[in-house]
Amino acid sequence: MKNPTYLLSSKQIPAFRKLQKLTRETDVKGEKGAYFISNELYLAKNSSKDWKIIANVNQNQSQVIQLCESIIHDKTLENQIHEDVELGKQNLIALNASADGLQFTADKLIDTRHFANTLFNIMRGGILMRIIK
Repeated sequence: MKNPTYLLSSKQIPAFRKLQKLTRETDVKGEKGAYFISNELYLAKNSSKDWKIIANVNQNQSQVIQLCESIIHDKTLENQIHEDVELGKQNLIALNASADGLQFTADKLIDTRHFANTLFNIMRGGILMRIIK
C-alpha cells in the first residue's frame, strides 16, 4: 500500500466509522495495543488489490531485522507463508480430531458447529487422554 495511516490502538475507531480523518500513531501509552492500517483505495470494475500483514510476535531485535530483510528480498516468502498456514490448518484439524471434533453429516452447519465447540473445549481445558496399560 502506498502511504497508509498506521494506528497502534483502537482510540480512532469511532472517527474511522464516521469517515473522519485519522492521525498516524507512532507510540501509544496507557491504552491496549492494536495494529490497524487505513488507506483509501480506488478499484476499477473487475479489479482487485491484495496485501498481507505479517505478524511474527515475541521476536528480539535481530529477528525483527531478519524478518524485514526476508520481506524485502526473499521471493519465496509468500509461498512459505501459504505453506505454513496450510500446515497450521492440518495440525488444527488433527488436534480437533483427537478430541472427537470431526463429524460428517448431511448438515455442514451442524458439523461446523461441532468442530467449533470441540475447539473451544480444547482451548478451555485441553484434551482428555486415556492411558491404556
